[in-house]
Amino acid sequence: MELLYSADHVFVMQLVFSSLDTPHRLMSKALYISMISTMTFRFLGFVCGVHWITPVAIRASSWMLGFGLVYAGICRLGSISHGGVSECMVLRLLRSLMGERLAEFYDEEGEAWLVEVKGKVRMTLLGVVLICLVSLNFALNFDVVLAKSEASQDAFLNFSSSALALFAIRSLFFVVRDFFNMSNLTRSTFAVVLLLMGLEMLGGHAVYVSALISIVVFACMLVLSVGISSLQHPIPKMPLSDLHSF
Repeated sequence: MELLYSADHVFVMQLVFSSLDTPHRLMSKALYISMISTMTFRFLGFVCGVHWITPVAIRASSWMLGFGLVYAGICRLGSISHGGVSECMVLRLLRSLMGERLAEFYDEEGEAWLVEVKGKVRMTLLGVVLICLVSLNFALNFDVVLAKSEASQDAFLNFSSSALALFAIRSLFFVVRDFFNMSNLTRSTFAVVLLLMGLEMLGGHAVYVSALISIVVFACMLVLSVGISSLQHPIPKMPLSDLHSF
């Protein structure tokens, strides 16, 4: 259940990293912190109980995420350019709130999310990535905690299964990223996935779609995208002389 309900995190993380143009070197650190934050939210949800998760909170988070994913999918599907990382909606909001305290660059050497520039402590783009990931993990936490708590009242079983599955989700992100890198249809495929995820969240209260069906559809889209891309641009065969060298 954890793997099925948490698979959406993979595409949401891909959306954050692609929107903020995160270097590959910093992705592992961001994913690790994101995983720890998700474990914390799961622990608080299972231990404190689900009585604090109201239908209003679930519906509000679903609608906000749904509209955001639909907007992101339409922008990528329509090839609408947002003018680079500096014109990202989240970055513009933080720029208006933080002003000079926002450093619009990555510290790839120190891998820091807070740096000192001209005597002032400023937040790098890695900090922006972490804010986005932690916030989205919190919003996506409601459905998972509620569904697993209804299936089992054992808090230890629910949390331990979540902790183990989150390690797999972290690794699954790199698999999906490599699938996108292998395909020349990355932009259109990713856009359709985001659009379907958003529509599913918006219409999930009216039309029930199981998590298994969603995952199967998304997986088929990825495989189909890579297959079409390989037919259009076949991988060159290794010469026979090179095979003998092994």
